[in-house]
Amino acid sequence: RDTDGRRSPSNAYDSTHQDYVHWLRQDIALEPGRFVQLYLHKLALFLSSIEPGNNLDFNKSGQGVSVLLARNPLNFSVLLVLTLTGLLLLWRGGQRSLAILLLAGAGTFLFMVLLVWVESRLKTPVIAWMLPAAGYAVARALTAMRNGSLPAVLRSNLRLLAGSALLLLLIQAGATGLPRDVIVPDLPADAIHAGLHYDDTLELVGWQVREQYSPRHTLQLFRPWVVSLYWRLLQETAVDYSFSLKMLIDDEEIIALDRPVGYIVFPRDFTSQLDIGPIYVEHVGLGYRRFDGPLERTGRIVLDVYPGRDFDAGFLPYNAAGEAQPRPVLAQPAILIEPGRNEVLASGPEVAFGDALLLLGHELPQSGVAGERVRIRSAWRSGPRQIETSYIIGVYLFRDGEFVANQDSPPHDGALLTFSLTPDYHFDDEKWLTLPQTPGRHEAYIGVYDQHTMARLPLAGVANNLHHIGSIELS
Repeated sequence: RDTDGRRSPSNAYDSTHQDYVHWLRQDIALEPGRFVQLYLHKLALFLSSIEPGNNLDFNKSGQGVSVLLARNPLNFSVLLVLTLTGLLLLWRGGQRSLAILLLAGAGTFLFMVLLVWVESRLKTPVIAWMLPAAGYAVARALTAMRNGSLPAVLRSNLRLLAGSALLLLLIQAGATGLPRDVIVPDLPADAIHAGLHYDDTLELVGWQVREQYSPRHTLQLFRPWVVSLYWRLLQETAVDYSFSLKMLIDDEEIIALDRPVGYIVFPRDFTSQLDIGPIYVEHVGLGYRRFDGPLERTGRIVLDVYPGRDFDAGFLPYNAAGEAQPRPVLAQPAILIEPGRNEVLASGPEVAFGDALLLLGHELPQSGVAGERVRIRSAWRSGPRQIETSYIIGVYLFRDGEFVANQDSPPHDGALLTFSLTPDYHFDDEKWLTLPQTPGRHEAYIGVYDQHTMARLPLAGVANNLHHIGSIELS
């Protein structure tokens, strides 16, 4: 999602710790064309002479202090041409087994390096296999110079020289021109359209939560939560805008990530370098890597845009008509540890409220005093499919068939919205109910209804869709 092929700080790596190969496969599937371009870039970068040093800086500790080393014309590109020439000469001279051995050794080390990252110190094992063939090419050239046949040899190998020049041009192009910017002609149909303008210069065209990593409304521990941001430049600018993603729970900042626009992608083209018109894509990952967070509480992931790195100078978003808009909420996730757990013991067969929630058990007092606040607890499990709406759990008291009291809210007194639950997630809920003033026997029921339509989830064989959980005798 944000790699350049070399070892460097990576937000993608920070949000991916467990099952690394699985998330790598997801990244490849997210941008397969870019993955191919990236590996061509890595290959070209390795074979070029522009890959910077890692544990040895020749400019400071080598060429800068040694006159002879500064004048040494041998770099990796020259070595590569000499090696290929030497291998060809060995092949033509009947030393095919040796040529195959040297090529296989260098190719094997090259393959192993490209599986990790590209660093100059990792070139050393490959160079060890290249030097014999390169030395053979130099020896043959010196022999041709001594006997005066070098011009004839060069003329007879014009195709080899032309091929070497073309190879070096391709290597240079791959090292400096790949991978290309991630650009789409239009906002994907399954993305959320935003159309928000910032400073009349930058547009957030839309966003798309990538649920192959984590569900849209769930942030699971040690797993990346990935969103694609679609940006478009409206006019040329010298400002490099930045954005921040924050997860807020009760206005408390739980996770925060702020970067310049164009930073979490390679190559890094900031807004001052973008072209007007195309839609640029960034795939941004968030992660939560602690166990002490506010679990089972639905929050908000909000996005802000500001100039440079000055967060305090953030912009209000406007739509295309120039009307002020609230800052976008990309999702409302909760931090969960799957599969959840129940402290309330199961007390009978599961009771299914539609296909969304299953009641596993409940606890309530058998008696109480009129006007007293009592706690009614219940154990739940979400259904096998992702819940897409917010459901209310209600506890109701009836006396002689007449409704007398109730308490209803989303789980955890409204702190956990049901669309934040993953399938088959276990959780408990509790309701504090104020008992009515009328003494006598009261029947308690539990029901679940849609927060928007107010329609109760169906119960098999129950007309009013309320499940009887017991009775409370009031004195």
